[in-house]
Amino acid sequence: DLGDDGVDVRVERESFTPVVEFAHGLRDRLAAQLGGAPVLPTGAGHDAGILSASVPTAMLYVRNPTGVSHSPAEFAA
Repeated sequence: DLGDDGVDVRVERESFTPVVEFAHGLRDRLAAQLGGAPVLPTGAGHDAGILSASVPTAMLYVRNPTGVSHSPAEFAA
């Protein structure tokens, strides 16, 4: 059925990637080294998700003060 704007929208899942559980020991050591940085759940894959099948892996998120993300202009000191 067409909506008010005459647009027909259909959503289909093309792929699904399950959550990757990173190495708890490495994750906890990183958090402790950073003064108790919060541990956040993530569905982000990145290379770390692939590497985690072979080597202990964790992800470190750095807050970008500008809020720019996934852009060539993204930067954090």
